[in-house]
Amino acid sequence: MALSLTSLEPRELTGGESNLSGAKILFNSKSAIISGNYLQQEKAGALVEESVSRFNSKPVIGSILLVIDDINRFKDTKYLFTEFVDKNECIKNELLRQKFQQYLIKSIKEPNNGRTIDELADVLGGRNLEITDAPNKSNSIRRKQSVFDTADRLDEVLKNTLNHLSIKPLEPGQKIKFRVYFGRQTFFGVNPQAILSVNDFRKFSEYISTTFVHSLPKTHENLEKICERFELKPDDPNEENESISITLLENDQRKKIKLCRSKEDGSWEIEKVVKNIKRVAIISVISGSEIPDLRFMVKTKRDIYISPKLKNIIKDLQTERPVPDENGLRFKLSDFEGKLDGVIHVRQKINKNSYSNDKFKITKVTEISEMKGKDQIKTDYNVSLKNLRWRKDNQEATKVGFDNDVESIRETIEFAREIAKSVINT
Repeated sequence: MALSLTSLEPRELTGGESNLSGAKILFNSKSAIISGNYLQQEKAGALVEESVSRFNSKPVIGSILLVIDDINRFKDTKYLFTEFVDKNECIKNELLRQKFQQYLIKSIKEPNNGRTIDELADVLGGRNLEITDAPNKSNSIRRKQSVFDTADRLDEVLKNTLNHLSIKPLEPGQKIKFRVYFGRQTFFGVNPQAILSVNDFRKFSEYISTTFVHSLPKTHENLEKICERFELKPDDPNEENESISITLLENDQRKKIKLCRSKEDGSWEIEKVVKNIKRVAIISVISGSEIPDLRFMVKTKRDIYISPKLKNIIKDLQTERPVPDENGLRFKLSDFEGKLDGVIHVRQKINKNSYSNDKFKITKVTEISEMKGKDQIKTDYNVSLKNLRWRKDNQEATKVGFDNDVESIRETIEFAREIAKSVINT
């Protein structure tokens, strides 16, 4: 089995896909040669395609900013990597589990026994981080400016990011979306015994593997109480709270089909189809504590024509299987086999609640999803925030970067940080 990887640099893949599938994968500059039995080849092929999809949606520019509680004592602040368990990711093989173990970065509090942080560092084996081979470098963020820095430089990073993005005009019909997500910034392939200073963090390799876990059940569960504290009122209960997103790969580019309920008969129908989906900028603000992390993201996309053939496929699938499966999924990956090529991900929003004041709107969503190459149905509990001053999600734009955006993004991130702090006290 061979896959074309014409848009992929070979150094971006490390072979982790072969470990998950059982197949053997050999990469060169143009293709991936997969050997193994039929099922191994199918699974490995799906995982490689999904990696290509992530690579192609890599942001143009990105930063990860660490919050320093006391900027005057930043030289004395030390950090450790601690294990993070994502309940949605079930890896049964112990060796694989260790290799793909995710870690959070957390500050070390002064020990109660009177020992200094420096003494504790000596006990744990030194202060310098040792980076091991990253298991999935396709999740890394390319360096266009300093990728790893501290949150006190947020304004400067925002200005640099928007200035960089505003140089190149967007394509005709392109639409833009700003959003702040609550979650956890995790790291792979690090030495959990190492002690880090702030300067160690700033010196991280530009290809260190890192990802953002969006699902936070505690934040999701307690959001109503948190919103009352911040005087955010529930939005119209009649607002659409169900939708389905179908992602497919077409010529190594992602395309998404969004479905909504028909007002006439309640069946699923296509609301829109988008392509040229790009994460053009990401700025993560990580707490270094139990407080949830934040990710500000700029996405662009373009609506395209909805063909009658595609409408008929969605209509016919509902006739063939008129009820959801045992997990509640209305459409499964297997439904599209032989009918719609390239489908790699089906995500179904089963519940949505939003709360607003005169400046902000915060939304919590419960989703179930199925991804090609993975054997489990995931349930995610996501929370996001947007500023009501930002242009509407469906509005076209000529460039990324507007006169008032730095101010509105900063105030939205600051408000999100206040909400995040309240999570651990709820």
